[in-house]
Amino acid sequence: MGLIMTFMLCFNSIPDSYAQTLQPLAIEYFKLDNGLKVVLVKTDSASHITVNLSYNIGFRLEQRGEAGFAHLAEHVWMASHKNGKGFVNASTRFDHTSFYSVLPTYKLKKYLKQEALRMHHTSIRQNILTSQKHALEAEHKRTVTNHPYGGFPWLQMPGIAFENWQNAHDYFGDPQLISNASVEEIQSFLKRYYIPNNAVLVIMGNFNAAGTKSLIRKCFGLIPRKPLPQKPDISEPVQVKEKTSDITDGLIRRPAISVAYKIPDRSSPSYFAMGLIDQMLVKGKDSRLYQLLVEQKKYTDRVNGGINYLGNMFTHNGPMLWMTDMVYDSSVQKDSLIATIEEAIRSIERELTDPILQQAKSGLIKSLINMRKEKNGLAVSEMLACFALFDDDPARYNSIEPSFNKVDHSMIMQTVANWMKTSNRTVLVLTPKNPD
Repeated sequence: MGLIMTFMLCFNSIPDSYAQTLQPLAIEYFKLDNGLKVVLVKTDSASHITVNLSYNIGFRLEQRGEAGFAHLAEHVWMASHKNGKGFVNASTRFDHTSFYSVLPTYKLKKYLKQEALRMHHTSIRQNILTSQKHALEAEHKRTVTNHPYGGFPWLQMPGIAFENWQNAHDYFGDPQLISNASVEEIQSFLKRYYIPNNAVLVIMGNFNAAGTKSLIRKCFGLIPRKPLPQKPDISEPVQVKEKTSDITDGLIRRPAISVAYKIPDRSSPSYFAMGLIDQMLVKGKDSRLYQLLVEQKKYTDRVNGGINYLGNMFTHNGPMLWMTDMVYDSSVQKDSLIATIEEAIRSIERELTDPILQQAKSGLIKSLINMRKEKNGLAVSEMLACFALFDDDPARYNSIEPSFNKVDHSMIMQTVANWMKTSNRTVLVLTPKNPD
């Protein structure tokens, strides 16, 4: 059965539930005099509120002499957090660091007071710094060095595909710098970046708007703004030839491959075309790579992929990769996998129809709708935070579906031709030291 027939059968079997729209959020956006950005979204959540406090500092915005400080600072900040009831967590991304919580409504006042106090009076203790250095070391061993396929490809690929150190270095940073980091150095980092005019506060839930705005102003309004550090140049040169890397791994028994392409700027129309190409290639069992690699050729039993493995396509603000990866049998040649991935990409150029394009749009919108339902909308709160931090416009969230709807057949063809070409490709292969 040909690819186009396979995909048309999949399309014809899609339930009516795919034909959904992303209802606009009621977004209220304002800034305090000190520059703190505030995003309020009223929802029908009965008893819990989602809070996201994000700072515009991620690991690719670090200075060379502070490699790993963004991640370490996140750990130190979290270790000093005492929330009581509710869910609290944090993450360091390429361009921002988020602290997010799902709280009982009655805990919001205490939570905001605590966050404002920490922002205003940044101080850390040696015992917390020491414990978090150990925690980072343990995390690295658990998730990377002592874990089969650890760091593959999310940690390894950027260092191969990107030229600029800012984009290429990994977020665990320089082990020696982390080990030697003093209380004064980390406190200096926090005082430079964890400031109101480098932050956004997102609150989603069923709250009293007037009372919440008054509370925010009372808690955060007196914290002084500070000069913002100069942001580093994160631009990437145009890639002119394919890059390849083969890494031997003593912990794995089956080889793995990842293929990546640099992608358009997030503010361009072709970026939304790239999101739909991603949907067609790797999202779901009806995707082209799954159908070819798993169902037809049986090279692997799973295909991963997407834009921005550390978040989603809306939570970064700089050069980014589209990637796919898979573990495969040793009997399969890597050239066969690369050729099959290329075949799937070229099939879009040959076989794209309006129904297939509409299927991709519907599937992508459905995934965005599901984000609102999962974990009290934590992923949505992060998207709103990023739109506020990077674009000064959290209402961009409500333009996502219209932007995808503007993508037509010619935009898909142009994006595939311009970006998913061999000269823009990076291939990473993990080879077992002791294969089965």
